[in-house]
Amino acid sequence: MNNSHNQLQTKLSVMMVNNSRLEDEIKQLRDENEDKKCPNGWMRFGCSCYLKSTFTTSWDKSRSDCQNKGSDLVIIHDEEEQGFITKLNPNGESWIGLEVGWSAQKEKYDWKWVDGSQLTEIFEKKEKMDLTEYNTAVYLNAEGKWKSLPKTSHKTFICEI
Repeated sequence: MNNSHNQLQTKLSVMMVNNSRLEDEIKQLRDENEDKKCPNGWMRFGCSCYLKSTFTTSWDKSRSDCQNKGSDLVIIHDEEEQGFITKLNPNGESWIGLEVGWSAQKEKYDWKWVDGSQLTEIFEKKEKMDLTEYNTAVYLNAEGKWKSLPKTSHKTFICEI
């Protein structure tokens, strides 16, 4: 009985030390995150900074403009980010970083993000995302709906860094 008690005490001590280390790491990460400033004109949400363009252009030129700023078109990771991006886009239709690309794994055209990852989850009710055309990308409308259009169409766009 005494041996079991000692083992539990030892495990508890180890867990308390580990917990203390983790709390220190969390504090350090929070401090580093707070020190990360967004460039002028960009808005911060979570660990990223966002910029909505003030002009319209094609999807490819939108992406080039973002890349020239050291960023890329926005990738929407979760519902919270979807909500933030929708609020950032109240009066417009803006390109996001989702396009039709070839999926070697599926051996067909499929939706992919600008980082090469496949679309796995949609955080809103899509209205019209048509895969019939290769040169297609997705824009976000003022209500937060995802819609697809040919990449040559002109929209504002949202960069993420």
